[in-house]
Amino acid sequence: KLVVVVLQLLALAVGLGLAAVVAGDEAAASIIVTEADCHSWGFDPSSLSCDTCGLLVGTPLSQFESECLRCCQRFRPDPVVNPDAKSSGFVGRYKLAVLRYDPESLGSYEEVANFLNEDKNDVIKTKGGKAFLLEKVQNDNYYSMGGFAALFGGMGIAPPTIHFYKTTSKTPGEADEEVSLRGFKREDITDMLMTMLPSS
Repeated sequence: KLVVVVLQLLALAVGLGLAAVVAGDEAAASIIVTEADCHSWGFDPSSLSCDTCGLLVGTPLSQFESECLRCCQRFRPDPVVNPDAKSSGFVGRYKLAVLRYDPESLGSYEEVANFLNEDKNDVIKTKGGKAFLLEKVQNDNYYSMGGFAALFGGMGIAPPTIHFYKTTSKTPGEADEEVSLRGFKREDITDMLMTMLPSS
């Protein structure tokens, strides 16, 4: 199974070449990277566990370890790579989470819509209304395309994003961690919030 994971990482990184290495070096000075940055390096942040990044060490792909660690989901251990890993270090890590989304583009993110309809109240009840907030935003990409992007599975539409803060105050652009919800399952969103936020 480990060999399969390494081969998957190899497939992701093939074709990046020198240009991607330069891009990775330039991004090294940035604390938060975007989903587009991760995709340009060949990583899918919605499903990448940080445990997997360790497999790059000592291989020809070790040059991409830094980029991998910037794009991975630290709260989600990989039971194949690290069966003894526990998520206890992430319990209550942040004081506040803000889910920012465009209601008009939720048709392209059914799992997020299902979370909002079915699970968000359970999270608020458990974690408290001050620890988990919802913020509606207007996605300029969606409106500039007249909403037709929804016909193509959300291509070009910025996905809903959860912004985590280590304090109870929020400032746009200054989150301690940002998690794109593209590709997330409804239960993954709930599990992440239940793990990362303190109980009320």
